[in-house]
Amino acid sequence: MNERKKIKTSSSNSFRDFGFRVVRLKYFILVVVALLIQIVAVALYLLNSGNIIDFELFNTSILFGATSAVIIILAVGILILIRTDKTRDKNKIRRLAHFKKSYQDIKNKYIKGINRSTKAFDAEIGDIELKLEYAMTLEELYGTFQKELATMEVPAFLIDAHKYVLQYLSSERKFYKLFSTLADKIELETCINQSVLAYRNYFEEVGRIERNLKIMI
Repeated sequence: MNERKKIKTSSSNSFRDFGFRVVRLKYFILVVVALLIQIVAVALYLLNSGNIIDFELFNTSILFGATSAVIIILAVGILILIRTDKTRDKNKIRRLAHFKKSYQDIKNKYIKGINRSTKAFDAEIGDIELKLEYAMTLEELYGTFQKELATMEVPAFLIDAHKYVLQYLSSERKFYKLFSTLADKIELETCINQSVLAYRNYFEEVGRIERNLKIMI
């Protein structure tokens, strides 16, 4: 099992390194455009000459040299931009890993109690008073979980992911609060739908961020 985990980690790191080496499409387009401008400029100069055969070689050389210098400067600038983007993306990957670890650390404080109370809540069908007690316990657990998670420091690019997980916890807490006050079925179903949607949005948002950081084009 450990070997499989090591292989998976190694594969993930290799894929990420490959992503860092890929020249971004926007920079490639800049180089192509610059080359086309160089070709067009030289072609226009030759066409505007009185006689293409007798064009001034010295002036053409100066024009070609000037445009080549622009291309070289642009290429150096692109290399700097790629290096900057690579560093920025590495920092984002570290921040994402820290966010996920912090979230998991907080979750670990409550998940056993939540799972235990949820199983008891779902299993209880004969004693409504006991079921209501489980509901109140779950409301308190989710509320405390939500408050602690809300105090996390979150990077700007993870604001939406953080918002979705807070919405999920809020919907879960609201469900058990409504249940403990004997709310009607429609209100409870609305809470369940909101919880499912927020939970899915959280994982989709984190997945989208991970894909964007692994494949940089």
